[in-house]
Amino acid sequence: MTKHTTPFLMVDYDLLGFNSVEVNGETHEVKLHHKIVYSYLLSLSGTFKQVTPSLTGIGKRLGLGTDQTVRRHIKDLVSFGWVQVVSEGRKGMTNIYIVLPYHQKPPVTAVSYTHLRAHETCADL
Repeated sequence: MTKHTTPFLMVDYDLLGFNSVEVNGETHEVKLHHKIVYSYLLSLSGTFKQVTPSLTGIGKRLGLGTDQTVRRHIKDLVSFGWVQVVSEGRKGMTNIYIVLPYHQKPPVTAVSYTHLRAHETCADL
């Protein structure tokens, strides 16, 4: 006899603890929607591989509404450095999403030495 199970979405406890991320020196809020979309893409990818869900499919599955809303959340995840989007040469097709480890530092621009020194304390030296 097989037991009927309902699919569920796992969200890493550490991910739930993220409230903000710094991108290019600016702090950005990490909202629950970001965590849910990231976890959903990760669940589809298994082990940080490529996935190709449609924006409409993501929106319907997660109850996020329009493609525009989903696109905005994914754009944020890309800026956090948690997801890469491959759309080159895929006109008219769904994007390829590469899910990256969320603890990976986001891409940053060069920071001046003076800026770094201004934020150091005696313990840092």
